[in-house]
Amino acid sequence: MKNLDPNYGDNTICDCCGRIFDVRNEPHEVIDDNWICDGCVEYYDEEELRERLLLVN
Repeated sequence: MKNLDPNYGDNTICDCCGRIFDVRNEPHEVIDDNWICDGCVEYYDEEELRERLLLVN
């Protein structure tokens, strides 16, 4: 069973799409102190990620 509470253990929220993921056990990237899940990293290139982060923040 996967716990989807963002405050549980090593879970955090993707700053790009809002998906909750485990930073210890799932691939991810950190861009300018923003946590990015593997799904967003695979789907968007770095420039697109930075643009999306500007829109979200």
